Amino acid sequence: MYYGASNTASAIFPRARSIQSLPRLNDYAHNVRRDIHKMHAFLRFRACTVDGAALYTAWFEPQHFILRRAAPFFVDRFASMNWMIATPVGTALWKDGTLTYGPPVAKPASTDDSVNFGSHTTAPRSIPRACA
Repeated sequence: MYYGASNTASAIFPRARSIQSLPRLNDYAHNVRRDIHKMHAFLRFRACTVDGAALYTAWFEPQHFILRRAAPFFVDRFASMNWMIATPVGTALWKDGTLTYGPPVAKPASTDDSVNFGSHTTAPRSIPRACA
């Protein structure tokens, strides 16, 4: 029985379709790892004062949903600071030794990296809408 060249592998090996998707999955995993690396390498915090205490904020637009995977790196590196990373998908807040995740915030109108707290209405009450 002859199977066309494109059907040979899938006819003989029923799992060949999943095997054929492996290069695509590897590319996706590579792109996610690269996005995490970009966040670790290029994210820049800006200092602002909230209730008399320093809060460092940063805006980042990843290509993938990496915030929860990338945030623990910043916990280890900046454990003594209170900081917030905002993305279009969500926020990560490290405050008083606790990492919490929250809803997204709007992209800041200015060209700097500071977070636009004005549209972040569901943030923890301890973070005012200042810092923009």
